[in-house]
Amino acid sequence: MNKKFTTCWITVNRACNLRCTWCYAKETGFKLNDELKIEDGIKIVDLCVELGIKTIILIGGEPTIYSKIFELIQYIKSFNIRVVLVTNGVILKDINLVRKYIDCGIDSFSISLKASNSLLYKKVTGYDQFNNVMNTINNLAVLGAKFSVTSVLTNENINNFLAGLVEAKNNGAKSFGLSFCYNFDINNETKQEFLRNNNPYILAKNFSNIYPEICEKLKGCSFSLEQSLPLCVWEKSFIDEMNNNGHLRSICQLLKGNGLLFDTDLNLIPCNAMYKLKYGKFGIDFNNAETLFSYINSEKIVKFFNKLRGVPDEECLKCSICKYCGGGCVTNWTNYSFDELKTLKERS
Repeated sequence: MNKKFTTCWITVNRACNLRCTWCYAKETGFKLNDELKIEDGIKIVDLCVELGIKTIILIGGEPTIYSKIFELIQYIKSFNIRVVLVTNGVILKDINLVRKYIDCGIDSFSISLKASNSLLYKKVTGYDQFNNVMNTINNLAVLGAKFSVTSVLTNENINNFLAGLVEAKNNGAKSFGLSFCYNFDINNETKQEFLRNNNPYILAKNFSNIYPEICEKLKGCSFSLEQSLPLCVWEKSFIDEMNNNGHLRSICQLLKGNGLLFDTDLNLIPCNAMYKLKYGKFGIDFNNAETLFSYINSEKIVKFFNKLRGVPDEECLKCSICKYCGGGCVTNWTNYSFDELKTLKERS
């Protein structure tokens, strides 16, 4: 029982001090009062202890503006559980605040870098915080904190994002994580527009073209791409090269089934990008590890996940590399169908 879940993501708030144009959670409204009650946070941590979970990842919104952040971290660390803080890094420009987080017990920071320079940062987020985030990265490096810098790649920034990572490297960053934009369009309202603006074949081709430069400019650092596209959109030789270089990650916690994610109201959600899909509630559907496992093994929830994790087309089942991609990120298939993807390939 204790081996099933290894990681828990806790959404501590929905408030944020940025307004990223591609934010997957912008429909939450970034409300200041939409935050996790500390007593609910304690319940989640107690459940994690019972489950034997080794890592808790704190996400938002923006966790650094959560009113109970230090209290929650201290409670987690009282059980010797690893804590990761996912943040845009804006507030951590103050080195004394960074030191406070380290002293409180944060094991690792994940700094989300939104753009490659001040002008683009303001365009993407509504605020010019680029230099402040660089100061944060420098603070973390100076204090010897464990941290990584992450960037979301789109067709709009694929040709300029690397400059931001190089600047982060110059400020002391040594670990980088790259991913593609997520759009969980449950109502399919922006389907054609999304496919037009986020052609996965063009994105894959552009990334493949810039990959040698990434390797060169991030030499001496570690980096990986959280590969959320179906592997069939890539050239196999390129995927093999990235995999051999240790630069490829695929199959997320949703497909693996080894993660738990809670929103601010104690609801279980399949993925932080799928916050609209609530499939269980602490205190109503389960109260502890035993009742949680009973609930998630119920016919209703098993059917829910079988449908959610299903491959997009029967053709995937015949694919020799399906086990390495699972059909790609589930959110992709709310934006286009497998047939549309094949048609798009012929045009790209």
